[in-house]
Parts: sequence; structure tokens; C-alpha cells
Amino acid sequence: MAATAQAPTEQKNELDQDALAEKCQPADIIVTRDTGLASGGIAMGSCSSYSHAILSVGDGMCVESMPVEGVTPKPLKEALRKCTYAVLFRHRTIGSQEALWVSKIAKEFARAQIPFDQLGAARSGAQTGCAYEPGRMLFVVSIMIEVVDNLLKNSQADHDASFFCSELVARAFEQGYVPLLDVPAHAINPGSLVRSQYLQQIEVLVNREQS
Repeated sequence: MAATAQAPTEQKNELDQDALAEKCQPADIIVTRDTGLASGGIAMGSCSSYSHAILSVGDGMCVESMPVEGVTPKPLKEALRKCTYAVLFRHRTIGSQEALWVSKIAKEFARAQIPFDQLGAARSGAQTGCAYEPGRMLFVVSIMIEVVDNLLKNSQADHDASFFCSELVARAFEQGYVPLLDVPAHAINPGSLVRSQYLQQIEVLVNREQS
């Protein structure tokens, strides 16, 4: 009985590239978290359960934006290797051709070697999370981040010069004319992303948090 009870957890822990390729379609969105300080800080600042977003582009591959690497393509197994929890979401109305187009846009971002947007990531977490509400501890800091970011980015081209994780995902959907949220991509963090009415949760891909 004990071995049977642990089987689902073991399946979630052992990532198989072929299984991920079957489960994850082009333009699927995966949100994750881990036990690192950065992950915890992002989740706390944005009042979310998630700290990172990844875009599946088909054939077991994904595109993500990371602080050191910037926007890069990689196998899903590699992208999910360090996370403790990962959930797969899918757009409710996207067609197959639209999904391929969104994926193509993301891959073009990766080929362009777009760097990670540190300031934008901080802004999105503060602006769309509870830290932005008056009276909260980080309210003043969030206002300062927003002012600086506005001064440095005067156009959409300025925002497109660098992406944080969920901005990359949302911008690919924007350019593919597939709706996600009624705010610009640079204002979307992983937590707000999954609250989109257009997304539905498909399954938990990784759960290493079970005892």
C-alpha cells in the first residue's frame, strides 16, 4: 500500500522529456516556483503562488527568460529541473495555427538573444501585487521602481528590448493577437498571468513539495 500511495509523487518528481513533449503543446504556459530566495521574493512581492513562467513551443522545447541567460530556448526537462512545483495551463480558445504563431514569435525572441529585464520584473511584481496597495510595507519602493522604469522606457520598442519571464510569454501572445489580459505584457507577472480568464489549468507537471 505504501508504494502505491507514493507512485503519483514519484511520477511528478521524475521528469521524462518524451512525456513532457506529449503533454505540452505549442503555446502552453507553465508556471513554477522553487525554494530559492529569489523565487520567494517574487512570490511575496506579487502575492502569488508562482515566481516564474515558461512558454512551451512544441516538440518538448520551451522558451524562457532568465536573469543570467536572457531569453533562451531549451528542453522542457531542463527548464523544470530545479523547480519544486510546476503547473501546466492552456489557452481556452487558441487554434493550432495561432499556437504555432505564438510559439514562432517566442522562438524569434530567443534568436534575437533578448536580455532579461531586471527592473521590469521588479516593477511587475510590485505593480500587480499586494505590495502596490497603499499602506503596504513595499508601497513606496514600488512607486519608485515604477517611476524609474517609466523614465527609462518611453515606447513599446523600449519594453521589447528586454523581457522578464511572464512579459516574454504575454508579449508573444500579444504579437500573435491572442488575448490573455487587458493590461500590457510588461505589467504581467506569473501570478496575474494565471488569473487570465482565457487560461485553464491542465495538470500539475512537477510536485516535489509533497512529504
